[in-house]
Amino acid sequence: MKAQSKSEIIFGFEEYFKDCVYNQWCIGTAGNISETLFEKLKISRRKDDWIFKITSSKITADEIKQYFITQGMNKCHDDDGGNAKIVFAFRKLTNGFVEK
Repeated sequence: MKAQSKSEIIFGFEEYFKDCVYNQWCIGTAGNISETLFEKLKISRRKDDWIFKITSSKITADEIKQYFITQGMNKCHDDDGGNAKIVFAFRKLTNGFVEK
């Protein structure tokens, strides 16, 4: 998957979330999306809502995360230090759990 620009990712996320309440979502960064979302955070691939995009750098991923936190999303797990070029968001629908 090709890295997208900061503005492309923000626009894509906003389109995905357009009918959602931001404070029901968590946003974070990762280097390995499968390990972070599905193993560490126990997000269900089928039952929970989630989205991720690959950025060009950890700085870009952090800027996007911070943008959505200021819009009302909950800060989530950050992973892999300097390799965290993936920004992700989720809303856990199973078990009524939302990580904050």
